[in-house]
Formats: sequence, C-alpha cells, structure tokens
Amino acid sequence: MAYHDVPNKAIFSSHIKYLKSQYNIISIETLRESLLNDDVKLPNYSLLITFDDGYRNVLENGLPVLIKNKVSSCIFIITRYIDTTTNFWWKDVEVNGKVKGESSKEIRQTINKLKKITNIERIAVLNKTPSTEQKQLTSEELRYMKRNKMYVGNHTHNHPMLNNCSDDEIQNELEASKYLFDLWKIEGFEVFAYPNGDRTEKTDEILLKNHIKLAFLFDHSINSTNISSMAISRIKTNADMPLSELKVKASGLHSLISNLTLFRNGSV
Repeated sequence: MAYHDVPNKAIFSSHIKYLKSQYNIISIETLRESLLNDDVKLPNYSLLITFDDGYRNVLENGLPVLIKNKVSSCIFIITRYIDTTTNFWWKDVEVNGKVKGESSKEIRQTINKLKKITNIERIAVLNKTPSTEQKQLTSEELRYMKRNKMYVGNHTHNHPMLNNCSDDEIQNELEASKYLFDLWKIEGFEVFAYPNGDRTEKTDEILLKNHIKLAFLFDHSINSTNISSMAISRIKTNADMPLSELKVKASGLHSLISNLTLFRNGSV
C-alpha cells in the first residue's frame, strides 16, 4: 500500500486495524530477504505499508497508530527537506496557486505539467515560484521512527521525475541522498521509491550501479508471484479515505477495474 500523508489519525487507525485483520503485514526486511533469497517465501496475503515523501503528520498521526498495533512500515524520504522548514516543491506551487485564486483543478494541472517537462525546465519554473515554509521531519526524528519499526527509505534528494532527467542528474540525485543517509547514520539508501513512479531502463541501470537493492513503483497494481526487485508494484491509497474504499483497493479489484478501463480507452 502506498500512502503519502496521514491527516486523520482516527480514519488511519481503522485502516490499520482492518489490514492487520485480513493480511500478513510484513516489513521491508522480510520482503528484501524473500526477493534476494530463493529459499525464503513470503507468507500468503502479504502486505507492506509505505509512505512517500516524508510528511510530518506520518510521525504525528501515523506512527502512534502503527506502534499501538505493532505494525512495521516504510517511509520514503526526500533528503533535501529533512532538517529544514522548506516546503515540498509541489506545495510551493499549491500555496502560490491559492494566493492567485486558482482552483484546485488548475493547481493540479500546473503540477502535472511540471511532472512532464524536462528537469531543467521544471527547475526553471520553480526558481520563479516564491518559496513557502513548512516544518519538516528532522534526522533525529527519522532515527526515532526507524527504532519503532518504520524503515526509512530513499525517495531521491529533490523529487525530480527520473524519466525527465539526464543520466548525470539522476547520478547527482543519488549521490546527494547517499551522502545524507550516511551523515545521519541511517541505513536505507538502497531501498528506493521512484518519484511519481516514473521508471525506464536507463533509470534501472543507474540505480543498480549505485547499489540500489529494491525499487518501488507507484502503478496501482498488485504484485504477481514473481516480483522484480527493481519494479515492486504498490496500490495507491489515501489515509483519509473511507474504510469501504480501502477494502476494495487492498483487494486489488479497484486496480484491476482501473487498468481495464485504461486499456479499453486506449490509454495503455
């Protein structure tokens, strides 16, 4: 399951109680061992809980629920923002859009456009966008989260879309994030989630060269029996969605219907 933030603790708690009752919630360590060792098999109905980006409310609202239910998880962080009050780049776009009176749809369209242009073009636009502030997670808090069964993984240094980056830009992203993981004495750099889920053969080669062991997609799909360690599927979900919707998503039915709809519409 691929979450982002946890705005509502009570709803998220209902999610975790349900998932724990219906699935075998595993850790990153268990998944890695099974993928790298043919003799180790995952339990039936295995499920991994992940969070992308590193929103502060994962610590404030999510982790207490996970600790109470004795559940492992993984948070993929964007290293540039840790120990800062710098807002995520898409949040800068969102805040400035609201100031201009733009609708949520217009703001989303702007963010989606920024995800489709080259990384150089995206940076040029963001350099002209006024920065906003948001208290981010600290490296000490990451170590606390890790001590409480939340694995801290890698989501690049700046969250660019890697399919829009040059080889050098990807390499620089990985080197910058590796430096900070080492500085903070947190082992987790080698477990990676693609920003926006964008992956190509080129990105695979560079990740492998940098000793990435596991790489996660954002494709809203259930994994098959033979999971590729460099293309691990995840179901997209939100921590504030109704429990009834989560049940459908966790079952894989929602992703099947969505993918069939895309296929029939000629989108895939």
